[in-house]
Amino acid sequence: VYAPFIIACFFTFTSFLEGLSPAQIGDKLKKNFGPSIKGNYLLWPAAQLVNFTFVPTRLAVLYVSGVSVVWNT
Repeated sequence: VYAPFIIACFFTFTSFLEGLSPAQIGDKLKKNFGPSIKGNYLLWPAAQLVNFTFVPTRLAVLYVSGVSVVWNT
């Protein structure tokens, strides 16, 4: 539920900092939002399934942090 909102905010805010016009921001959002949300929904459910099924509780935060590094890169 949170992913579409935060991804849209990320693209909007970074585009604003790049000095793009509102029209250019809209174009960038239209171009990048779909692939980003698709990648999000391919990665995170699988990562959390592995996390909750196989990763020991004491290592869960480390595992999710590692997946986050991959996602953010």
